Amino acid sequence: SCNEEASAATVAPDPSSEPVMPLFLRLPENEIQRRFAHLARLENRRLRSTHDKWAQPSPDSNRDRYLNIIPWEKNRVKLQVPKDVNDYINASYVVVPLKLEKPNKIYERFICMQGPMQKTVDQVWQMVWHELGTPHETSPAVIVMLCPTHAPVPGHPSKLTKKCHAYYPLDQYSQSIRVSGKTKHGTNFNATIAFKSRVPTVQNSDIEIRELEMTVDGKQEKKPIWHFLYHSWPDHGVPKDSEIAKILELLDLSRRRNGNDGNPRIIHCSAGVGRTGTFIALDFLVSQLRRGDWINIDQKNTHTIVDPIYDIVNHLRTQRNHMVQTYAQYRFLYRMMRNLWVKLYQVPDARTETCIFSNIN
Repeated sequence: SCNEEASAATVAPDPSSEPVMPLFLRLPENEIQRRFAHLARLENRRLRSTHDKWAQPSPDSNRDRYLNIIPWEKNRVKLQVPKDVNDYINASYVVVPLKLEKPNKIYERFICMQGPMQKTVDQVWQMVWHELGTPHETSPAVIVMLCPTHAPVPGHPSKLTKKCHAYYPLDQYSQSIRVSGKTKHGTNFNATIAFKSRVPTVQNSDIEIRELEMTVDGKQEKKPIWHFLYHSWPDHGVPKDSEIAKILELLDLSRRRNGNDGNPRIIHCSAGVGRTGTFIALDFLVSQLRRGDWINIDQKNTHTIVDPIYDIVNHLRTQRNHMVQTYAQYRFLYRMMRNLWVKLYQVPDARTETCIFSNIN
């Protein structure tokens, strides 16, 4: 199961085997740039050929935060509403298989969404209730928020721009969130999201963990919700080196708290593509590394360099456009996985002595 995979982190590979770092983790900078450019060309081709396959013909300012981020029709989340009510929400189902060459064996499920707007809070919570598992009591929802609610305007650090509405109760002094579907949207869906507790974290940690509880009018069940907020990942950028351990902790915590393997984890930043895509790519890549999938990976295929980083980013982009949005984020995946390889196997290798990356930050 997924949880068993997470525990594999504690099982160190046999050091006597001295695995050689895979070729894809030793690619020079210009080759990584070339691969990112190729991913962009593939995406542009998809965007041109699927103009009629968007979830909706044009952005809806009431439901879309950014004009260029619209889900595909094929894998968009549809709200469970009456026939004559708009079922649109800017969210996509994303599945990641255990191995990309065996796509039928699903490993992890996600819902990637844009950062909620004040106008879409009700739809977000309706989606949480309907999409995340029954019985509700034993299938907690896990939401990972990878952006602050506000961020400085580039070039004007004293000015703030809104990146995400605070769609959850902050603490015990906050009012519960009330969803009133009947009066606003004609859905007859009415619910309350209440604050339960704030889980203590290391002092000065950038991760905030909240336990929330959701109840729906007319239903007995209560749905536990784990809300993880990491607010130090810059828009279009990457975490600092000193933050890497926190990102790994967030990956593992979100997986462990998701008690139902069939439950998708909900991941979002502001647009739901850059930081969101990078986080999901890391989830896949770290699991592969821990399982030992990359040992002798080059011996299995002598014709081309096998590159799981390129492959997972392309796989994610077929499900939501712009996933792993910037070159800095793409390059960060190589840097981080390379450093984790060295740390995991602790094998000094002459070919890894010189880091091919200058400092990314």
